[in-house]
Amino acid sequence: MKKLTELFRPTNLLVIITLIVFPIIPMTFIKALNLKFAEPDTLAYFGSILGGILTLVGVSLTIRHSDNSYRKAFDKSLENEFIQSFPQKIEAINNVKIESANFFSEFKSIIGPMLEQPEVGGIKHETLKELKNTYSNKLLPVAAKLDGHVYVEVIHYLEEINHFNNFILDKDRYIQRNSLDMYKEEFKVKYAHACLKISRSIEFFNDYQESIGDYFTNITKDKNFWKPNPMLSQQQRERRLYEKLFQGVGQSKREKLKITVAHNQTSLENPYQLGMLKLKEEVEKASKDMLQVEIHPGTLGTGEVELLTKLKNGAIDVVVVAPNVVSRTGINELDLLTLPYLFDSYEHWERAVDGKVGRYISSLIKRKSKNSFHVLGYLSAGVRHYYGKKPIVGLEDLKGMTVRTQTSGVAAEYLTKIGAITTSMAWGEIYQGLQQKTIDFAENAYPYFVEQNHHKTDNGKYITETGHDFTTRLLLMNGKKYTALSRQQKKVLMEAVKAAVEEERQALFEQEALYKEIALQDGAEIYQIDPLPFKQIVEPIQQMLAKDIESENLLEMIKELKHIS
Repeated sequence: MKKLTELFRPTNLLVIITLIVFPIIPMTFIKALNLKFAEPDTLAYFGSILGGILTLVGVSLTIRHSDNSYRKAFDKSLENEFIQSFPQKIEAINNVKIESANFFSEFKSIIGPMLEQPEVGGIKHETLKELKNTYSNKLLPVAAKLDGHVYVEVIHYLEEINHFNNFILDKDRYIQRNSLDMYKEEFKVKYAHACLKISRSIEFFNDYQESIGDYFTNITKDKNFWKPNPMLSQQQRERRLYEKLFQGVGQSKREKLKITVAHNQTSLENPYQLGMLKLKEEVEKASKDMLQVEIHPGTLGTGEVELLTKLKNGAIDVVVVAPNVVSRTGINELDLLTLPYLFDSYEHWERAVDGKVGRYISSLIKRKSKNSFHVLGYLSAGVRHYYGKKPIVGLEDLKGMTVRTQTSGVAAEYLTKIGAITTSMAWGEIYQGLQQKTIDFAENAYPYFVEQNHHKTDNGKYITETGHDFTTRLLLMNGKKYTALSRQQKKVLMEAVKAAVEEERQALFEQEALYKEIALQDGAEIYQIDPLPFKQIVEPIQQMLAKDIESENLLEMIKELKHIS
C-alpha cells in the first residue's frame, strides 16, 4: 500500500499521464492532417512538446527534492537545538513544578482555616494579592523562556486566584444581595474550584516534563545516548510496560483514559466525596494510572438536573444523582423510590438495591434511556427525619404547619392529607427560612442539616426521628462511555465502584451518629415517634403511585424484602 501511494504522488502521476496520453495526441493530428509520422518536421514538432513536458517534470522533481532537503536540515537544526537546551528545560520545568507546589501549599494554609466560617476569617484581600504577585515574579519569567503552553497554564491558575480574591472583596455586598449561608456555600465552591485548577496545572507540568523526556529519548536513540527516558524512574518504566498491556479499543499506546466524576456536595468531607476518592484510588492503583479519575465536588454545578444534562451530553462521565431527577427523562418508575416509608431499615434498603430490585432498576434505566445512562451502583444519602419548631408526637402536630419537602406531587401527598402545608425551597435557603420563620418544619438526614446548622435556629431545634425516607442516590455513568471501555477496563472500574460504594455508605453511617451527637451538644432536642399512623396514611398513596407509573411489581418486590433476615 505504501509503495502504491508513493507511485501516485502528483509528480509521478504527471509522468505516467504524459507517457500514456502523449502518443495519442500525435497520432490524432497525423490522421487529421494527413501527415507522415516519419517526416522531419512532424518529428521535430512532437519532439519539442515531449521535451517541454519532461523539462517541466524535471523542474518539479528538483524543487521537491530541494524542499525536502531544506526541511530535513531545518528539522535537524531544531533537534540539535533541543538537545543542547534540554538540561536548561528540565531545570526550568522542575522550578515551575516546585514553586507551583509551594504556591498551592501556601494558598491552602491561608484559606483552609476559613472554610467553616469564611465571614469571620479576618483575612485581608492584600494577603492573597501579595501571594499571587510574589509567585508571579518567580514563575512567569521562567515559564516564558520555557514554553508558551507552560506560560499560559501558569497565567490561568494565577488568574483563578484573582477571581477568588475578588469574591472575598465583594463579601459584604454578596451577603446583602443573597444571604450569609449562600456566601458560605459559594466560598467553598470557589475554593474547591481554585484548588482543582492549581492541581490540574501541576499535573500538566508533570506530563510536560515527561513528554520532553520522551522526545529527547526519541531523537537521541541513534546517537549512543542513553536509551530510556531519563525523566522516568524504574517504577515509571514498569508502569509504561503495563500501559502497553492495558490499551483499550481505539487507544494509542501513549493515551490514558480519564473518567470525570461529579456530585453536587461542596464539602470535602461529604460521604459522596469520600466514596469518590476511594473510587479514584482503587481505579488508578489497579490500572497503573492508565484509567484516571478526576473528581468535581460541586465545581461543575450544585444542581442535579444540570449534572444529569452534562452526563447525557458527555461533558461528565459519572454523576451522583437522585432517582426523581432521572425520572424526569421519562423513566417514571423511579419516582417510586421517593415514596415515604418505602423501606423499614438500612438492612431492608441494602437488600433491595444490592439485590434483584437494584438489578431491575439498572436494567430499566439502561433500556428506557437507550443506553444514555448506565448504573454503576447505589449510594445512600442517609435516613431523613423531620425537624422544626416543636416536637412531633402525633399526626395532629403537623396540621397547619408549613413543611419544606424535597419532593412534590404524590410523594408529599400524605402531608397534605395530615393537614400540613407543603412548600418547595432551595437547599441553600432553608437556614434562612427556618431562622425567619417562613417555614415551620424541614426534613433531611443528620449529616446534611446539622452540618448546615439548621438545628441551631428556633424553628429547627426540635428533631423527631420519623425515619420516613432511607434515601437512594444513583451512581450513573454515561452509557456510551461505559460501552466503549475494554473488558479489562470495565472489570477494574466495577471492582473500584464496589469499594467506593462501601466507603460512601460506611462514611454516611458514621457521620449520622457523629452529627446526631453534635446536635445534642448544641442544644437540639431529639424525640422518637411511633411511625405506624404515618405508614397507614402512606400505604394507599404508595399503591396509587405504583399503579399510575406501572410499577406495582417493583413495589411488591420491595415489600417482599422487608422481613427477610
